[in-house]
Amino acid sequence: MENYFKTYTIQDDKSLPNGRYTIKKREILYQDSLFTDLVLEKFYTVGAEAMFYSALFPGAGSLAATQGKKGWAALSTFIVFSGIGVTGILVSNSLQKNNRASSTVTNVVKFASYGALGVSGVIYISDIFVALKRGLDNFEKSRVLKAKLKKETIHIQEFPQQIEP
Repeated sequence: MENYFKTYTIQDDKSLPNGRYTIKKREILYQDSLFTDLVLEKFYTVGAEAMFYSALFPGAGSLAATQGKKGWAALSTFIVFSGIGVTGILVSNSLQKNNRASSTVTNVVKFASYGALGVSGVIYISDIFVALKRGLDNFEKSRVLKAKLKKETIHIQEFPQQIEP
């Protein structure tokens, strides 16, 4: 029969760390019956280094720790609010420099821009801590799983066969 490896991403099982898993499938033919045995061969997870990815760009750490499943909302919200903030400040400075609008309008645009940049800052800081927590959770779960994998073969699915005398 055929032995082959396939890599899976596990997200929904809370007992396992988020990561990529290589599973070996072994098909066994015994007394005209085909049995399948799935064995965990190796796995890869992102640990606390996810915080450093988030420090580079909000959402990047969550994307790394969850293999692209989570983090897109933080990333896109950060980009939108940062863009609004920077654009607002540039427009406000241009209006003030060229005296095209009253000082009240210029101040409203400037303060709204500061508000948008404040939201971006909160997203940035909070995402670092969220990524750190997810990464530490992954690290702890993977530490336990690695120790178990060193001691024994981890069967994902196995069908025992009773042998009749």
